[in-house]
Amino acid sequence: MKKVMVRAWEIAKEGVKKFGGKVKEYFAMALKLAWKEAKRIAADQTGSIKLTGSEKQVKWAEDIRKVVVENIDSVFAVLDKSFEENKNELSERKLERAEKAIEELKKNY
Repeated sequence: MKKVMVRAWEIAKEGVKKFGGKVKEYFAMALKLAWKEAKRIAADQTGSIKLTGSEKQVKWAEDIRKVVVENIDSVFAVLDKSFEENKNELSERKLERAEKAIEELKKNY
């Protein structure tokens, strides 16, 4: 529940940056979007999103889903470590893009 509320505030603030106005004007729609995201993520993690393809393709995708869900914290730790080790070699523009991409991945999780 807390993650949904935090995400809703983030979405509302993004609306303010993009379109102007006040955060509270965007919050109702942002909350709907955050719940939609949370339900999609939960459905994907429990496997209730129907995978399509051949039997072999579906099994392969389910195996990947299981491994990713079990190891997502490790993946983020490796990303963070790699970013810290290599950030001195990146230009300012690439550094900002990499930070934003990692942040977006974490938000989507």
